[in-house]
Amino acid sequence: LPFALALPLYVGVETVLSGWSAVIPERALAIEPATAALGTSAFWALMSVGRFGAAALRRAAVPPLALLATTTGAAALLLVLAGVLLGEQPVAALLILAVVVVLLAPSYGLILGLALDRLDPARSAAVTGALVACGAVGGTFVPTLVLLIGRDPASSVTFLVSAVLCAVIPVLMLVASRSGRAVPALR
Repeated sequence: LPFALALPLYVGVETVLSGWSAVIPERALAIEPATAALGTSAFWALMSVGRFGAAALRRAAVPPLALLATTTGAAALLLVLAGVLLGEQPVAALLILAVVVVLLAPSYGLILGLALDRLDPARSAAVTGALVACGAVGGTFVPTLVLLIGRDPASSVTFLVSAVLCAVIPVLMLVASRSGRAVPALR
């Protein structure tokens, strides 16, 4: 259950950032839409950096749960900072947002992997499909919620709501890690 809740939160926040990756810089910096469109390319380049960086950390034996909790927690804090700075220092806010994208990049694979590590291979296929579906729901629901609350993709509220959603992920992973220890004792 914690993984089924964490995945849509992550996918939703990623969808906010990726879907509005051109709109946010265009509105925050008052630049031409054609130039702002480069924000989408920047988003995906930053995602690649984050995923490769996480892979290197995993090869260096950083536990996936620690990596996920640390990166999503740090991303939540940085989203708050970006939200606070957006009005007065939009360039700084967008640079912080770039770091957020790098930090969040490995989350999908880490959440899914941690969930599947708890299962035998026979159940993994069915659970994978259910978790992917949960993520897809988050990709639709979260941006809609954020837009209804913030009214503007490039508002401080957008970043603050996204921060709250990111902050829930480490809490869910803590719940999952505790429940993971309790299950073997019941057998």
